[in-house]
Amino acid sequence: MIPHRRVIVAFIVLTAVGAILGIIPPLLVRAIIDRAIPRRREGLLAALVAAAVVVFVVRAFINGLATWVSARIGTAVVYDLRRSLYQKFLAMPMSFFASAGVGATFSRINNDVMAAQQLVTGNLSSVVSDSIVIFVTTVAMLVISVPITLLTFAFLPIIWFAATRIRSRVTALSHNQLSAMSGLGAFITDRLNASAMVTVKLFGATDDLTQFDTLASSVRDVSASLLFIVGLFSVAIGAVAGAMTFGVFGYGAELAMRGHLSLGAIIALALFAQQLYPQVVDLISARLNAIGGLVSFQRVFEILDLADERDGTATVKGSADRDRTEAIDGGLLEFARVGLIYPTNAPADGDSSERRPALRDISFAATRGQTIALVGPTGAGKSSVLGLIARLYDPTEGEVSLDRRNVMQIPRSSVRQKVGYVSQHPHLFHQTILQNLLYARPDATFDEVRNACAMAEIDAFITRLPSGYETPVGEFGHLLSGGELQRIALARVLLKDAPIVLLDEATAHLDPETESLVQAAVARVLQDRIAVVAAHKLGTVELATEILVLKDGMVVERGRHDDLIAHGGTYAAFQVALRRNSGPD
Repeated sequence: MIPHRRVIVAFIVLTAVGAILGIIPPLLVRAIIDRAIPRRREGLLAALVAAAVVVFVVRAFINGLATWVSARIGTAVVYDLRRSLYQKFLAMPMSFFASAGVGATFSRINNDVMAAQQLVTGNLSSVVSDSIVIFVTTVAMLVISVPITLLTFAFLPIIWFAATRIRSRVTALSHNQLSAMSGLGAFITDRLNASAMVTVKLFGATDDLTQFDTLASSVRDVSASLLFIVGLFSVAIGAVAGAMTFGVFGYGAELAMRGHLSLGAIIALALFAQQLYPQVVDLISARLNAIGGLVSFQRVFEILDLADERDGTATVKGSADRDRTEAIDGGLLEFARVGLIYPTNAPADGDSSERRPALRDISFAATRGQTIALVGPTGAGKSSVLGLIARLYDPTEGEVSLDRRNVMQIPRSSVRQKVGYVSQHPHLFHQTILQNLLYARPDATFDEVRNACAMAEIDAFITRLPSGYETPVGEFGHLLSGGELQRIALARVLLKDAPIVLLDEATAHLDPETESLVQAAVARVLQDRIAVVAAHKLGTVELATEILVLKDGMVVERGRHDDLIAHGGTYAAFQVALRRNSGPD
């Protein structure tokens, strides 16, 4: 909140002015009763009434301005928190997203931040304004009558003690409420998308409604309990406040009968008490209401305090020199005895030495124009190799180098600028085709976009659409076929013009006609680039410069297609099995 200190100071000044103006009307009432009426001074009465009207109007304007400033502070804080959280998510390692649910993550950036906003705009602003009003009003009351002021505050310790007693219960319920809302949000986010809805409709619609009822009822029950406790406490405080107001009248009347106070002073003190108690109630209640916001702040900062990729840009001897990254052209990629054990966010998983390595002793080299094909069964480590090249993960053993520089000494963003990637299921955002293509290179011209699409064999299809390149692709590209998705993804890689291309099963599960189009696009993508391809089909791997056959994270065979077939080892048996199961390519 330090960046908003000027606005905060303005809010405090406005609140103080409003509080000072708030003590004037009771004093004017006192003057009317004690001076204007007994002396029958109509001119004084008119002046006092006019003064009261002016004070009320000015105070309303000041309070309205203070409310606007408070809202500015709250929205600014929310913007800063949301931006910081999103920036943090962008910098988090892949292991975070593998373990964190989408709904739970969304809950942090939406529900928790909104609760934090309520803490700032509602509770913190109330604490500041209430404190100032209480101080100013108390001083005014002490000037008129010390005994009645002391009586007014006599029961406050009891109220404070009661608030302290229920605070732990409110804290626990606030934690439970946010956790229940996060669980419900995760469930909804996981279901309400086109891909998941097919599964829901065909398999588990009835069971899904039962699960939803369980999660929603949990949110309902814990919210009701929280609202009941806080509401009951507020009602009890209100009752005490009302009783104390009449106590002021009673004791003040007794003092008046003894000649110690005037009637005007009694009325003024009663007005002060009526003005004071709501502020006291708000101040004490704010302590309870703020608990939910503080819990939300805690949940937000749990994310912000996590280690991210920015914490380890250069983790080997010789820190990264950002200026030197401009000289990297991605012309040489090398793996030297590389091993990988996937990181985890779960401490219970134990030391990394106790977990099975995903890769062990992987070595190869490739220059521009060369293709390395990775072949092996599911779980052999093909995608892990690709992840290391893109610095989605870092090796736990050995060295991955780019242009003879350890990638651990190069900022991740610089490495990723040199990498283009197409997966078996490319991800397209719920935007237009053009927006998805420009994601790779926002400054590209439309002619450059069309040229990339033409090379990827997709331009003709796009231009036949009614809206052309402005056609929305739907959630996850659901409105496009698999082959169309693949070719748009390849066009995105061509538009990026990265020197290293990674293809992860990019032609799997395509029909022969679509695969031929994709293969033609792949051939153009791979020209004069380093290509690392994870694939099974012969059409993808038989022309590779070198084939690495992986099993259990290790290279068990390597060589060209013809040599490996002639050798009759694992690769040959693997290809025979593929032909038997899927037929010839």
